[in-house]
Amino acid sequence: MDTEITRQLLAISCGIRKYFDRLPVKQELDKITGMHGWLLGYLADNADRRLCQRDLERELSLSRSAVSKLLKIMEENDLVTRVRAPGDDRLKIIVLTEHARLYLTKCSEDNLRVEQQLTDGFSAEELAALRGYLNRIRANADRLSASGKEQ
Repeated sequence: MDTEITRQLLAISCGIRKYFDRLPVKQELDKITGMHGWLLGYLADNADRRLCQRDLERELSLSRSAVSKLLKIMEENDLVTRVRAPGDDRLKIIVLTEHARLYLTKCSEDNLRVEQQLTDGFSAEELAALRGYLNRIRANADRLSASGKEQ
């Protein structure tokens, strides 16, 4: 079986990551990876929800240790804090700091520019189809990851 789709997805992912890692705003926070940036964006997009580490693990399809390491580095860089959830001392809610909010403001234009460049020349119908394909690929990848088996 041909693995062209997997190779293409990996190449796209690497190209996007390299682009973001070279941005001036990224250079300000040299310990922050592309994944940290995506996590900040996710937290900002879901600011109306009380997200804890377990939510991030599930939503981002990452292991407990990976999310823990990401959050530790983000705390060291004054991007997030963990506060106890009201009514449940075991849960800690992830909260963006003011420093993170300023960083996100700077990043939003770059994110929009990348999205526009990646989808340049696509019709509205093609974009809708692409979103559908990507959602299905993501669901399949999540199932593959959860199964722990090679398919």
